[in-house]
Amino acid sequence: MHQITVGAKLVGHRSPIISPLLLDFETPPHTLRELLTAIVRQQVAAFQASKSEAQILKVLTERELEAGIEEGRILSGGLEADSRLPDPEDAIAVALGTFLDGFYFVFVNGIQIEDLEHPVQEVKEVMFLRLTPLVGG
Repeated sequence: MHQITVGAKLVGHRSPIISPLLLDFETPPHTLRELLTAIVRQQVAAFQASKSEAQILKVLTERELEAGIEEGRILSGGLEADSRLPDPEDAIAVALGTFLDGFYFVFVNGIQIEDLEHPVQEVKEVMFLRLTPLVGG
């Protein structure tokens, strides 16, 4: 099992935008593309699992019941508009596309990687640096 610490920062902010994540990989990725793909797959799976748990444990509040009665239907989880789960392939395409469009930089073990096909070896740490466009620029 191979573990990688993943973090993310936003340009102009001192604190990270997410707490560092410790991710486990069965096989280590060989290129930046494989690394990004593996990270996105794991995060989509984690999101889907948490979403499913939330739906299972959902308890309607009195206000939700009243609103449901007014609408003529009561939803108890799984049917809300926001209950759609992301498609991993779509999420991967977005992550790779936004990288290619320059919306964020990727640093592997402290070194910036600019090419998706660049080989990555013995990855210990990945840092995403999200860029913010200048207003009016």
